[in-house]
Amino acid sequence: ADTMEEAKEKAGEQMVNYMRWVCHWRGLGTHMNPGEELHKTNRKLDLLNYDFLHKRNMLFGTVDYVIEKIEELQSELNLQYLQVWSNFPGVKHDDCMKSIKSFTEKVMPHFHKKNKAEIQKAS
Repeated sequence: ADTMEEAKEKAGEQMVNYMRWVCHWRGLGTHMNPGEELHKTNRKLDLLNYDFLHKRNMLFGTVDYVIEKIEELQSELNLQYLQVWSNFPGVKHDDCMKSIKSFTEKVMPHFHKKNKAEIQKAS
């Protein structure tokens, strides 16, 4: 997306709706940090919203944001591979295609150049 707001507008509600279905069975535990405790609510999914999910496991946003989050995953978890799911139920086809194109033309080349530079540096 061109802006963080655009990403939320185009896919945020659809992502939350999908995760409500998933989390209905699992709860929020798989999206929490180790040792994290959430305040008590009447229903287990009361805290499930875009802001809760976005900071935890969503690569939705600008190219720079997505690159930054992938680099964070590499640094924190030694990420070697990444599976990307770009067609959430309810997201318009054109928006999915724009996302895939942006990822392949702008995000992936960043890591290709970075990896190539690291290989050259090591040789």
